[in-house]
Parts: sequence; structure tokens; C-alpha cells
Amino acid sequence: MAQAAPAIMAVSAVLGAATAGYSAYEQHQAAGEAEDIAKKNAQLAQQQADEEARRVAKTQARELALAKAKAAASGVDITSGSLDAYLADLEDWQKDELDWIRKTGKLRVSATLDQGKLASQTAKTQAWGSLGEMFSYAPSIYESGRKAEWW
Repeated sequence: MAQAAPAIMAVSAVLGAATAGYSAYEQHQAAGEAEDIAKKNAQLAQQQADEEARRVAKTQARELALAKAKAAASGVDITSGSLDAYLADLEDWQKDELDWIRKTGKLRVSATLDQGKLASQTAKTQAWGSLGEMFSYAPSIYESGRKAEWW
């Protein structure tokens, strides 16, 4: 019976070490998954930004064509300075809007990838902590095994 207590302690320590080791494995797997998910989300964010830019550009082309048609229908000289200035301003504003959509799309992609890297690094750090915990059971396993006269 005197050897039962050290044996129970040794088995308990081995189970604790195994649990910590499995936790380290799972955290390592999660690190890879976090980066994969971030890459997929970044691709989706880029596709959404591209589609938004495409739709806005199409709408802008219609707006510009409508402005020119209205000016022509009103009898205004289409080559007049004020109309040219208005159309140039409209085109500049439209270009700025498209540039902003593209820029924010790239920023979303970058932020998504950064989040994935951070999540991955956090999981890797936790995995190392779990490995440290696993090895911290070694003295208890050794001492319990020695008391149980296993070695």
C-alpha cells in the first residue's frame, strides 16, 4: 500500500504531462489554421473591394454620361469652360472615390493578414507554454517512480 501513493502520483503526473503535450499540439495546429483563415478572409476582402470598385466605376460612368447628355440636351455649349470644369471636377471626384475604395480594400487585407499573424503567434506562444508545463511534470514523474521503486 505504501507504493500505491507514489504510483498514483506518477500516473497523475504522466496524465498531466500528456494533457499538456496534447494541448501544445492543438495550439500548434490552431496557429496554422489562424493564418490560413486570415489568408482566406483577406482574399475575400480583396474580392469585395474589387467588386465595390467595379460597381462604383460603372455607376460613375453612367453619371458622367448623364451629365454630358443633360448638358447637350439643354443647349449648353458642351465645350464651354464652365461645363468642362464641372465635368473635370466630377471626374476628379469619381477618381478620388475609386482610389479610396481601393486603398481601404488594401488596408482591410493588410489588417486581416496582421490579425492572422497575431493569432498564430499567440497560439504558438501558448503551445510553448504548454510544452513547458509538460516538462515541468518530469521531476514529479521521476520522484514518484523512484519512490514506487520503478527505477
